Amino acid sequence: MIKNILFDLGGVIVDIDMEQLSRGFRSIGMSKWFMIFRKRSIKKEMSLYMCGKTSTADFVAWLKRHCGKNTTDKEICDTFNSVLITMPDHILGMIDQLHEQHPTYLLSNINDLHYNAVLDRWFGGERANITQHFDKVFFSHEMGLEKPDPEIFRQVAQQSDIRPEETVFIDDTQENLDSAKRLGFHTLLADRERKWEKELRDLLSRQTN
Repeated sequence: MIKNILFDLGGVIVDIDMEQLSRGFRSIGMSKWFMIFRKRSIKKEMSLYMCGKTSTADFVAWLKRHCGKNTTDKEICDTFNSVLITMPDHILGMIDQLHEQHPTYLLSNINDLHYNAVLDRWFGGERANITQHFDKVFFSHEMGLEKPDPEIFRQVAQQSDIRPEETVFIDDTQENLDSAKRLGFHTLLADRERKWEKELRDLLSRQTN
């Protein structure tokens, strides 16, 4: 039986657009070679930043080295944050309705720039305005771990005192879902059409019928 709901942030609560991010970096002179052929290097640096092991200043400086020579720090930050598109008006109300019947949690792979951008744009710059919708929140840049590392799911379960087999996890990345599923979590893949919202309602409804 599903008792708990674990949400991802980007791609679930906040809509993201990776193509817009790529277009933005091309517009400030990031080389096509860097974006396409150095994926392993990019993934490593992103992972360090996502886990809070690289400062924002160092991360911005790293990106800046691969953009046009006159690119400013502000252009880098604005472009990096351009991946965050919108938060649907209904989504927090939906989470609050679910929260009346089920403990709700948030687990996000996020970095300092995106974290602050999300707070500023949709939560009045206040952490409390997002945490009030959940029993607990978990952010990779504070935990020093990122999905799909199974350890991050173990810590969420332990710190929240929840059982994976009683929890449904909603994420927009199949690799993350697969990792959680191996630990016993139920999973739903989030999509741009937000079909997962109906799937979640149907899943919970079947338990009460």
